[in-house]
Amino acid sequence: MKKANFADSVLRQAGYEASDMRAAGISLADLDSAGYTTSDLKDAGYVPAELIASTECCIAQMCLAGYTAAEMKECGCTASELKEGGYSARALKSVMYSAAQLRRAGFMPADLKAGGFSASAVRKGGFSCAEMKSGCYTLAEMRDAGYTATHFKLTGCTAAELKSAGFLASELKAAGYVASEANAAGYALKDMKAGGFSIQDMMVAGCRIIDLKSAWSASDFKDAGLTVASLACWHDGQGIERGGLWNTRTQSHRLQCMRSEDRRLRGSRTSVSRIPVGRREISKLSMQGFEGSRLLSSRLQVSRLFDLTIDFVLQY
Repeated sequence: MKKANFADSVLRQAGYEASDMRAAGISLADLDSAGYTTSDLKDAGYVPAELIASTECCIAQMCLAGYTAAEMKECGCTASELKEGGYSARALKSVMYSAAQLRRAGFMPADLKAGGFSASAVRKGGFSCAEMKSGCYTLAEMRDAGYTATHFKLTGCTAAELKSAGFLASELKAAGYVASEANAAGYALKDMKAGGFSIQDMMVAGCRIIDLKSAWSASDFKDAGLTVASLACWHDGQGIERGGLWNTRTQSHRLQCMRSEDRRLRGSRTSVSRIPVGRREISKLSMQGFEGSRLLSSRLQVSRLFDLTIDFVLQY
C-alpha cells in the first residue's frame, strides 16, 4: 500500500467521512483503496459514472448502496446489466424500459407481472401464451390481452378453464373444441346452440333428446334432417330408457343408418302394422310423411316415448 493510501486508511479509521476526504482533495481512486464503501462514496456525492470509471465498484454494489435505476440508466447501463446487478423489473419499468427490453434482458413473465406490467404489455413484449400462462397471469387477463381460445387450446387448456375465463361457447367451437367438451364444461344448451353447435354435434356428444328439447325445437330437428323414425332410433339406440349413452365408437355409423332407414321407410309408402320403438310399439302407423294427425291416429302417446309434449310432435 502506498503511503498516501496508508494515510487515507488511517484517516478513515480515525472517523473521517468520505465527504471530508473528498473536500480535502483526496482522489476517488484513493478513497476506494482506503476502504471506503460504495455507500460511503455515494454519501460523498459521487455519481455512478464516476464510480464505474475510477473504482472497482460493481453494479450490484451500487444497487445495494441505493443508486436508482434511473441513475444507472443515465450512465449507460443496459437492462441486462441492471438485471444482473439486482435491479427488479419494477425498478426498470419505472425508468421506461419496455417489456420487450426486459424479455431480452432475461426477465420472465412472472417478474414482469410482479413489476406491474399488464398482460397486454407482456404479450406485446413477445412472450408466448404458454410463457404467460406459467407466469402467473390468469386466463381472463390473457383473454383481455388478446389471446384467443385457439391459443389456449394449443397450450392444453380445458374447455372448463376457458369457460371460467369468460370465453363463449362460439369461441370454443371456433378453436376446435367438440360439443362433448363444451357440454362437460357446463355451458348451457341454449348457449351451445347460439355458439354454432348443431343437433348432430350434440348427438355425437351423447346428449339425450329430453335434454336437447330445452334449446332445440321440433322444427330444428326436422331442419337437421332427422325424422320421427330417426328420433325413435336415436332414443332406442342410446338406451335412454336404460339410463345409458351412445357408444362413441358407433356414433357416425348409427347416424348414417338412421337416415338410410328414414329414406327407405318414406319411399316405401306402405303401412307398417308393428314397428318396435324402445318399450313401445306404433300400431298401423303409415310412415309416409310422418304427419302429426297420423301419429295421433295410432292411439298412442308417441311423445311420451321421448318424454316430450304432444305439441312438440305436432310441430314436428
